[in-house]
Amino acid sequence: MSERLSTLIRVSEWPLRRQLAASIVVLLILAVVIIGSVSVSMQRQSLLDRLDDQLRVSLDISTNNLGEAQSQGVFGGPEQGPGPQGPPEEPEGFSPDDLGPGPQRGTVTLVILDEEAQVAQLVEEGSGAVVELSPEQISALDAAGGTAEDPVEVDLEEQGSYRVATEQVLTDGAEATVIVGESLAEVHQTVRDQVLIFSLVALATIALALVGALMLIRLGLRPLDRLASAATRVAQTPLSSGTVQLSERLPAADTRAHTETGQVGAAFNTMLDHVESSLHVRQEGEERLRRFVADASHELRTPLASVSGYAELASRVRQPLPETVERSLQRIGSESARMAVMVEDLLLLARLDSGAPLRRETVALAGVVVDACADAQVIGPDHRWVMELEEDAAEILVDGDGHRLHQVMTNLLTNARTHTSAGTTVTVRLGTSGDAHAVIQVEDDGPGIPEQLQERLFDRFVRGDGSRSRTAGSTGLGMSIVQAIVEAHSGRVDVDSVPGRTLFTVKIPLRNEPSPR
Repeated sequence: MSERLSTLIRVSEWPLRRQLAASIVVLLILAVVIIGSVSVSMQRQSLLDRLDDQLRVSLDISTNNLGEAQSQGVFGGPEQGPGPQGPPEEPEGFSPDDLGPGPQRGTVTLVILDEEAQVAQLVEEGSGAVVELSPEQISALDAAGGTAEDPVEVDLEEQGSYRVATEQVLTDGAEATVIVGESLAEVHQTVRDQVLIFSLVALATIALALVGALMLIRLGLRPLDRLASAATRVAQTPLSSGTVQLSERLPAADTRAHTETGQVGAAFNTMLDHVESSLHVRQEGEERLRRFVADASHELRTPLASVSGYAELASRVRQPLPETVERSLQRIGSESARMAVMVEDLLLLARLDSGAPLRRETVALAGVVVDACADAQVIGPDHRWVMELEEDAAEILVDGDGHRLHQVMTNLLTNARTHTSAGTTVTVRLGTSGDAHAVIQVEDDGPGIPEQLQERLFDRFVRGDGSRSRTAGSTGLGMSIVQAIVEAHSGRVDVDSVPGRTLFTVKIPLRNEPSPR
């Protein structure tokens, strides 16, 4: 049962073409076997019926002639009185010729009188030679028990199979048994020939039907092939952000409602229409939100600057202020500075999201990395800072905005400093990869980033939990800015973190042409 189930599972995993072709072949073979079996059986029965008719005629002739031979005293007939010319003649004996015409090929004749075989001969089908029956063959014929209405088959060993019938004849008070048989060799040969011819024709028919079925299946599944190709192209279209145009549609010939494939094609086109309209709505919503964030950030810059200025001005008053007022002024200044940083970050993200071009110049990444690490050492003296640069790191050049790339390094190093404890080692590496990219790596041996947080680390306003808790002043936009700036430079940023090791990898395409010396 399990083997049959596993076979069905394997068949269900075949391509649709193969399943349809296999189903057609199996059904065709089943139909051919049924038709062939019925045809051969009917033909064989027809041949046997005709042979039985011949057998009945031969049996009637043999029994009639046996009666005449008995009346003539061929074998122990009634005693004859003295004739006019003397005593009665002695019988000359009984022979097969007394039963009818000469022996026919493929026949067997057996006459038993007083439990003795008077005639026991067989005429071979091929050579026509007359063969005397052996005692075993005589016993087999005598025990067959066939009648004229219901002949039976008897196997006479090397002489083959015969269809035989038996009839009892009374001869002057004694009972004689007449057994006549017809060879089945012709019937068997005809059946074999028919089976062979039918098998050859069936094989040729199945082969032609399989070829035709494959052609028709291929033709019928072409709309599904076109549907699969269109779906593949749509699947390769980036849909997560930006303006999306789904121009792929199936032609009218593949969307006809009266066919199953046409119904699938029409549903596919309808689905693409709905997806495209939904993407347009999503894009319009993102554009409105982006404009709102940019406008709000721009408008907030002035009042925040004013708040910071007034707070600083109030703190410069020479007269002693109450401790509560002085602490409040300090808080106003720090929070306004934090708000200003957040507004600048939001404004930068809004500009990058809108596709605003960055400044393009030749940037030596070694200088960016060294400057950022020097700043980090000053700000975080309680951490251990290590730089590993390739031997030719000074020649690693990219096309981009040096100020924004410096911001990427600053955010990565700030992230490593603020989310790890004192004494943590932060290693910065600069090199190149085999695919013509500059590679910057920032690694620390801190507590690591929780696995559930890594998938959304570069989303906006995402902050770590207790294992990498943020300090006051974090906006949750640092990693988003890193990703946005790197992608604006046609690069990518990845993170790999486990307890005791966190690695950020930034890859940016190298400059196509060497800088002039």
